[in-house]
Amino acid sequence: MNIKVLTCFLFIFVILQEVGFADNFSDYISNEEKINTTIYEKIYPAIVQIDGDIPYGSTTGTGCIITENGYILTSSHVIKDAKNIEVTTNSGKVYPAKIYKKTGDNKDLAILKIENK
Repeated sequence: MNIKVLTCFLFIFVILQEVGFADNFSDYISNEEKINTTIYEKIYPAIVQIDGDIPYGSTTGTGCIITENGYILTSSHVIKDAKNIEVTTNSGKVYPAKIYKKTGDNKDLAILKIENK
């Protein structure tokens, strides 16, 4: 689920709840949507923002922390040709990161490693 779509959905839900229009709103949400929302709520703390410098500007994308010691799964196109990679966590902390592994462009996967400051 796209973060912008979820944000809009939650915004609309809050407004409808305030006017009493959505008292039983969960009755109108599909089971699939309930599952997606539950997964999102559990994984959200592990989602990070990735920023880096590239020859023609900057790049930004997202990734997911996959280990407690700072390995992050992202798409290889996010960090292609990137230097000075920084990872911003859900709590707002910023860490430098290095490319640990990268697949070819056809698989579009990469693993970063957060470096200790």
